[in-house]
Amino acid sequence: MAKAIVDKQKYFFDKGLKHIYIMTMKEIPQKLGMHESTVSRATTAKYKKKIGLNNSRNRKA
Repeated sequence: MAKAIVDKQKYFFDKGLKHIYIMTMKEIPQKLGMHESTVSRATTAKYKKKIGLNNSRNRKA
């Protein structure tokens, strides 16, 4: 699941915030053949840290 999300957000991770892709809750479940609620539960309040990012605004409080 994380790989599918990171793949979809490749330009964001490579080039920064201006390149973030706004995703819907249907995109990843459709790609993985899962129900939306499964992906929602698995990703709620989860964050992926970008290596080299030291800005405190991007960390979970």
